[in-house]
Amino acid sequence: MRKYDRKISNYGSKFIKAALMRTLHQLFRSRTLMATLTFLCLLSSGFCQTTLTIATTMPANSLWGKALKAWANQVEDLSKSELVFKIFDNGAQGNEPEMVQKMKSKQLDGALLTAPGLQQINVNFLLFQMPGLFNTWTQLDTVRNNAGLQTELNALFDQQGFINIGWGGDTGQSKIMSHQIPVSMPIDLKKGACADFSGDPILPAMFNQIQGVNVVSLTIPAVLPNLSVGRVSIIITPSSLAKQFQWSSKITDINTLTIAFNIGAIVFSKASVEALTPELKTMLLTTGKEAAENLNTKSRSADQQAFDILKTKTSTVDSEGLALDAWQKIFTATQQDLKGNPFLPALWEQVVNLANAARQ
Repeated sequence: MRKYDRKISNYGSKFIKAALMRTLHQLFRSRTLMATLTFLCLLSSGFCQTTLTIATTMPANSLWGKALKAWANQVEDLSKSELVFKIFDNGAQGNEPEMVQKMKSKQLDGALLTAPGLQQINVNFLLFQMPGLFNTWTQLDTVRNNAGLQTELNALFDQQGFINIGWGGDTGQSKIMSHQIPVSMPIDLKKGACADFSGDPILPAMFNQIQGVNVVSLTIPAVLPNLSVGRVSIIITPSSLAKQFQWSSKITDINTLTIAFNIGAIVFSKASVEALTPELKTMLLTTGKEAAENLNTKSRSADQQAFDILKTKTSTVDSEGLALDAWQKIFTATQQDLKGNPFLPALWEQVVNLANAARQ
């Protein structure tokens, strides 16, 4: 529920006061403005402050949380406090799918989303996370920033009432990590229980290419306790997340092959952005894009650092020669299996063709 400061004094005539009170009362009841918007106007001084709410599952002291705080400070300074953020971190607004629902119901204005949240808006955003699609971040950026593709992706956001402020918060390169089970070939996944993150359409498709894999579907908070008791022994995740959620403490082996690149984005409700003045809207979009790019630089670097540290604390496995060929076949089969279900065939072909060109 939004709250508006109703204290109005010294505005002149009683008629003006009454009109202002009616306007604020209508705004309060209509729920047409952005969720939890604080609309404080001191008309005698011409000052108006708007508060946007933004959420993340990451802790405040994580690089993601710090990046949001830095962006908030920048916006507040540039706008002279006309636009401020209220940040809910550490999952205070629920998991990412819940955050998306809260943006739809106007209880939140924006969120820093990764795969679980993005697929709640449109599953086709996860095309970039298909296994074996990219070899480097540069290849991913080349494809994701393609002008024609960007237009189509922005339309998908718009259809659901959202605006992608910027692709930011990419969480890292997924690696195969395991406990007492070195994984070199795809068939080695059968030697242990593999964690599958609930709602993910991609890992199950890859596991299906290797008959006989024991898959355990888990939420993110459930991974660590299940690793601790041995219910799962293999996870496929970025090193930065393994560090953040303390999964790395249970890992003894890591394969250096990158399975997929995990993406993120800063997403806002379209209604919340459109409710801003033109000046504040431009400021939000411009600084948001910069914040997303800066966050990607930091998150990718942090993931590489976490991977380098993991390699010093675990046994590393390099999939080369026949092992690499075997993985490539699994990757190709998985990509083909995802075409049409869940990904739109035309969009799948566009992304895959751009990726093939980027790898040349």
